[in-house]
Amino acid sequence: MVGPPSAGKLAYVQDHRNLEDLVVDYNSIVAALGGDHTAAMAARNAVLRSLRRGEVDVHRAWIISANPTAESMFPYHDRVVVDPGRDAVLSSVAGTGGGSERAALVHDWYAKRDGKSASTEVVGSRVW
Repeated sequence: MVGPPSAGKLAYVQDHRNLEDLVVDYNSIVAALGGDHTAAMAARNAVLRSLRRGEVDVHRAWIISANPTAESMFPYHDRVVVDPGRDAVLSSVAGTGGGSERAALVHDWYAKRDGKSASTEVVGSRVW
């Protein structure tokens, strides 16, 4: 599951998942860990490593990512792109009070998907 920030990736998963499916969502992990991004990244990476090793016994795992190159990282898996378009995502960001930082992440995601760089610094990208 890949798409820009604020595109509705988690909502898509919630609408399509079975109750026994594993959902790996960075934002949900951050919230569960009280906003600690360092701990959330460590937890997410530990789950992904366990999945890759086949140590997790689930029928299906949904890995949600806003990394613009996430599809290439899982070439042998089913991949879903949730992308309602830049204008719709920016409207969603504005409607939720996401601010200019969140809007910048959206612009950066689209620029990277188009093979361009919106800025010289990597913003919002996650290490797998």
